[in-house]
Amino acid sequence: MTQPFLLGRRGFITWVVGAGGFAVIGCSSEDGDEGAVTRTPAELPPLATALLTTDRTIVPSKARLAAPGALSPIDPADRASLLQDGFDAYDFGPGEPVVERVPEGHSVLAPGTGRKVLARFIHVSDIHITDDESPIRLARFDGGSPFDGAARPHSSHMGRVLNAAVRTVNALHHSQPLDFLMLGGDSTDSAQHNEISWLVGILSGTDVVACDSGKTNDPVPGSDNDPKDPFVPEGLEIPWKFCLGNHDTEIMGINAITQIGIANAIGNTTASGAQDWSQPGAPVVTGELPPDENRRPLYRNEMIDIVRADGDGHGLTDLSTDKVSYVFDVGASLRFVVYDTALEEGGADGVLRRPDLDAFLKPALDKAKTDGKLVVLVSHHGLGSFGDGSSGSSAAKESAVLADEIKTFLLSYDNVVLSLTGHTHFHVVNWVGDATGGFWEVQ
Repeated sequence: MTQPFLLGRRGFITWVVGAGGFAVIGCSSEDGDEGAVTRTPAELPPLATALLTTDRTIVPSKARLAAPGALSPIDPADRASLLQDGFDAYDFGPGEPVVERVPEGHSVLAPGTGRKVLARFIHVSDIHITDDESPIRLARFDGGSPFDGAARPHSSHMGRVLNAAVRTVNALHHSQPLDFLMLGGDSTDSAQHNEISWLVGILSGTDVVACDSGKTNDPVPGSDNDPKDPFVPEGLEIPWKFCLGNHDTEIMGINAITQIGIANAIGNTTASGAQDWSQPGAPVVTGELPPDENRRPLYRNEMIDIVRADGDGHGLTDLSTDKVSYVFDVGASLRFVVYDTALEEGGADGVLRRPDLDAFLKPALDKAKTDGKLVVLVSHHGLGSFGDGSSGSSAAKESAVLADEIKTFLLSYDNVVLSLTGHTHFHVVNWVGDATGGFWEVQ
């Protein structure tokens, strides 16, 4: 059973309990596996309704810990203890009202006084479709305090979580038509070929997807009962647009892709730890593991080619630079300006290089101004997540535009009304500017 995906101002809130399907986007298996794994995909019927967080919320039954605990949800024994203590329990709570926001000193327009819907769309950032069996994982360092921030025990389930989101978006579209879905970057976790293939298959729809690599795994025998089982992705019924994040251009979002890194990814040995789904609970292991060439990390241009080759190209069909930077219009008055802030040379911070500002962002905003368009900016990094390029090459540092200058530059365009970002994994709404003008930054 798949619970509806809850959409609302609190962001990406999902509960998934098993969805089904069978094999094979991005999945490989070893020849001569003993005992063939046979699983029949179960195509789920479309959801009849879609619940929003205005309808109900998910409330953890157990109070949040005052400080991170020592137990690691990645470790099977620790996870069993956490589950026994009720850390998986939740209740449904009341819905939350829509928050109407205006800059300080301004008042909300009353209904019937000129308010108008310009677009209806979904923004989804930091999905992190993850190959948790890859040799380049850092699973040895995922766990309890002080590495609790790196632990994402739900990573193995993210393919199914995304499929649940797609199904809910489709149901919402049937009741309240949507224009498109906008990705916010970090759609993959290590820019691997299989990770982006899984993502595209789930968003666009395909026969079957299995978020499994190396040797075929079926930790719980049968279909539709574990995260390695294949499933039938429904596919979005609305267009989707692509945005690039640091995890889509770097290994684990922090390390530059090199020939050594590629060799490690498609190799058969891990020193940093990966999950082993041939063992109960998928413990973290080091040493030898089944290799898979589909784990190869992709350079930016290779990532672009894969996304652009699918469907309508998802915004990437006519790029004016070698970055994921482009514009598209929705309706007569709204223009989206997507700009690439990922630094492929190492480090998680965003970097806007001056050549990219001069060659793309400034001309795009100038033209939007001339065309009389209101502008929605889309980037993976928000103003608080830009760095100085020092984690990359000397050329990156020399050309990096610092956050204060970016802010001043964007505020010089009074037609910029909204900036959609991600990266922090927190939902935050900030007014950038003052009572005389500015824009909303939503992450």
